[in-house]
Amino acid sequence: MQQLPRLGPTDLLQMIRNGLDGASVAARTEFARDGRFDLILAIGDTETHRAVALVERRFSLQDSSVEHHWLRVVGPSQNQGFGAQIISALLPLYEALAVYQIRITAGLSSGGAVWGKFGFVPDADEWLRIQPTLQANIRAVMAEPRLAPAIREICTAAEWLAGDSDPENLWLISDLAGQQRVGGVRLGTLLLRNVRWRGSLSFADPEAVNRLRDRLRLSGVGSDGLDSLAAAAARR
Repeated sequence: MQQLPRLGPTDLLQMIRNGLDGASVAARTEFARDGRFDLILAIGDTETHRAVALVERRFSLQDSSVEHHWLRVVGPSQNQGFGAQIISALLPLYEALAVYQIRITAGLSSGGAVWGKFGFVPDADEWLRIQPTLQANIRAVMAEPRLAPAIREICTAAEWLAGDSDPENLWLISDLAGQQRVGGVRLGTLLLRNVRWRGSLSFADPEAVNRLRDRLRLSGVGSDGLDSLAAAAARR
C-alpha cells in the first residue's frame, strides 16, 4: 500500500495557505482503511478571517485519486471563482501525495456545464446516460422563436456531437457554446440543464491538463505545480 509522505500539519496548512494568498485555514483529516482519508478544510477571509468556505476532499492512495466531494461557500463569497482557487491551491498537495486523477459529480445547475470547461469528462457509462437529456435540451433551445442563426448553427453541431459515443465531446459542446446567450442565459447552461454526471480529470491527459490550465488562468489564479504533476502522471 502506498504510504503518506512525511507531511506535517504545519507544512500541510502552509502549502494550502500559499495557494490561497495567505488566507486562514483550519484542517481536519479522517483516516479510513485501504489507504483512504478525508481532508476537510475551513477557509477564512484573508483580511477578516471569517469563514468563507468549507471543503472536503476524499483521497484514495491505492488508485492515486482524489474525489472533490463538496465545496460550500457562504453567500457573499459565491460566484467569486472559489472552485478554481481551491483547485489551484491544492495542486502542490496532489503532487506531494502522487494524486493523478480527480473525481467529481457535476451538479444539476451550472455545474454540469462548468466542470467540462476545467477538463473534466464524464465516465463512458455516464455519457451514455446523459445523452438523451442533452439532446432534449438542444432541441428545446432550437425550438425557441426568433433564435439567432449563429445559435442555431451551434446547436446543430452540438446535436451531432451529443449523439456520438465519445464522452470528450462534452468539451467540444462547451467550446461551441462559448459565451453565447439565449434569453440572457448562457447557452452552455441551457444545453446541460438538469444534467448530473460522474466523471474525472486525468493529469496524464495533455488535453485535460491544458483545459484546466486555461480555465485557472481565466479565473485569475495560478497553476503552480500543474506541469510537474502532469509529467509525473505521464510517467506512471
